[in-house]
Amino acid sequence: MSDDGDDDGDDAPVLSPPPELAPEGFAGLAGRWVEIVAPHTEASPGQILVTFLACAGSAIGPSPRLVVGPGDHHRAKLYVLLVGPSTTGAKDRTLAAARLPFAIADPAWFDDALLPKLNSGAGLIHAVRDRVVSRDAGGEEVVTDAGAGDPLRRAFACLPEFAGVLRRFDARGETLSQDLREAWGNATLGNTSIENASRSTLHHVSVVGAITPRELRTELGKRASEVTNGFLNRFIIVRAREVRDLPRGGTPADATTRAFALELRDALDSAQTLHEVTLAPDAGELWDDLYPLLKQPHAGILNDVLAKGRAQVVRIALIYALLERSTAIQQEHLLSALAVWDFARASAGEIFGEGDLPGDEGRIVTVLERNDGIATRTQLRRGLHNAIDNVRLDEALRALISQGRIQHEVGRSKTKPTHLYRLLDARGVRPLLPRAHALLQARRES
Repeated sequence: MSDDGDDDGDDAPVLSPPPELAPEGFAGLAGRWVEIVAPHTEASPGQILVTFLACAGSAIGPSPRLVVGPGDHHRAKLYVLLVGPSTTGAKDRTLAAARLPFAIADPAWFDDALLPKLNSGAGLIHAVRDRVVSRDAGGEEVVTDAGAGDPLRRAFACLPEFAGVLRRFDARGETLSQDLREAWGNATLGNTSIENASRSTLHHVSVVGAITPRELRTELGKRASEVTNGFLNRFIIVRAREVRDLPRGGTPADATTRAFALELRDALDSAQTLHEVTLAPDAGELWDDLYPLLKQPHAGILNDVLAKGRAQVVRIALIYALLERSTAIQQEHLLSALAVWDFARASAGEIFGEGDLPGDEGRIVTVLERNDGIATRTQLRRGLHNAIDNVRLDEALRALISQGRIQHEVGRSKTKPTHLYRLLDARGVRPLLPRAHALLQARRES
């Protein structure tokens, strides 16, 4: 996926260390493909893996679903946004590496479902439109529209110029933002006010877009509603970067790719025969523990960007399960999905979470940064020159803890408890995977 070639000199520098995908994410077929293809591309393993999951979920199609409540279910479809500099993000090579085996594993998906551009909401609906049958003068059925080219009504939108997609939202009467939001769910697509307009009652839309950090911040700054209306939080945001130099490129051996693709084909065929996937009992217990963690608030704009964490995790876990030909999501699938979500949260934090904190919270973080990232309550008061009282201090500390900015630890001196406050990731995100492992360990020991 090529980008627009803009100069990225104004982009915020990548923080060190950059976001990394935990080992749990490199599980099953997805992890094996990354192991095969990663040495032959400059793209980071994490961004290849997430893009592969989006390709796999799209190829699987709409049949298997996880029911999470009355009328509420999730299918194996993801929206992914690769965010990186146009010259060093390797965004174009990411999609090429991720989808390589699908040309053999599912030629119909590769030929009929891929959308190289998306100019309008009407164009999206047309790509997944229903078959239309009418009756002629003699009462015989006549097919007036054969419907989508892909019989499963899968659409995989490859959007290398995602900034241009955002700009199209401004066109008068354009419904692309709304249609993409609805396509992420299960609503019927179509404009009922337009006679003979295409409709889609069953669709399976997936998206992989690419954009530079500066473009993303600029375009969203002009369209703040796309953050608050739920458009952006439908995307799994991935910080794209290069991890090696390959001046002459590379590709896996044909025999290796073919062997993997045939195994992938078997997994896709198996998944397409399923209808309802369940949570295994032990996975259900883990999900009960994870659910409140995924609801915890984030700082500032991240609270909107990461608002669909629960839905994203179960969709990712569903894809991991289906690739293993499992009829139920197991604990390990949830842990893999949580690793991916931590990677996405860290990426979003790097891009959006670098702004100044308000008032007392910002002053506390400044004191912690000057004190090598850790301070006692007394040291905080001194660093703040006793400018805020205990009530305001407690309120600001609670806000920073809930946002994942700092961690509260209780030690003990010779005579009394010692309250320590440790600065966590400056981007305002705290990994959830270690907490999941701790919860599992506590269950095993109880």
